[in-house]
Amino acid sequence: MPHYIKVAERVLADRPLMYLWHNKYLFGMSAKLAGFTPYPDGLIRPQGIKMQ
Repeated sequence: MPHYIKVAERVLADRPLMYLWHNKYLFGMSAKLAGFTPYPDGLIRPQGIKMQ
């Protein structure tokens, strides 16, 4: 029990952020677009995207 109390005190002091779920983002794009990679955070990273 004392170990549990120590862990609980540390967690409550740090207040970590824990994601329990993430939204499913939908992206619409042209069939000519190549290199697009969707990420769970919903941000669009344009590196490597090309139009064919």
